[in-house]
Amino acid sequence: MDFQEPAKSGSASGPAAEPTVLSCSHCEGLLYYDPNFANQMAIACSTELTDREKMDKLGFPSYFAQMDEGPDLFDTFFADHSIDATTGELFGRFIAEERDTIRLLRSCYDQLVEAETVENGSDPRMRALETKIDALCGVVAEVREAVLAQTGKSKPKAS
Repeated sequence: MDFQEPAKSGSASGPAAEPTVLSCSHCEGLLYYDPNFANQMAIACSTELTDREKMDKLGFPSYFAQMDEGPDLFDTFFADHSIDATTGELFGRFIAEERDTIRLLRSCYDQLVEAETVENGSDPRMRALETKIDALCGVVAEVREAVLAQTGKSKPKAS
């Protein structure tokens, strides 16, 4: 690994020194410019989209499905057998943290889907409860009519 020394500042009021840059031959393939970055940031910063819509547009559901079905982005990190112990340790920590982040994002996404489902009334459990309540109301109405018929009272007029 090579280290680049920070640039020296000419004066106390001058510009801040450049940060030290770590150059690692194992990391070169991992860093790249994403030409779609501006579009992704526009989606993420949108105030017109819900959080679930943002995650859908950014492709999270397909990424979650890919993680369920097979290898993920990190499975090839240790294919390079020349990685030293320190780099391997850093990669291992990085991969564990990234996979944990993905699990947390998936949990957030699942909660958003569930909340939206309940909000829209399309939750199967809610529909089952509504059906049972409707049936119960029907039975109560029938019992009421039977009681009124036995006592000889007529139905009250609807207002």
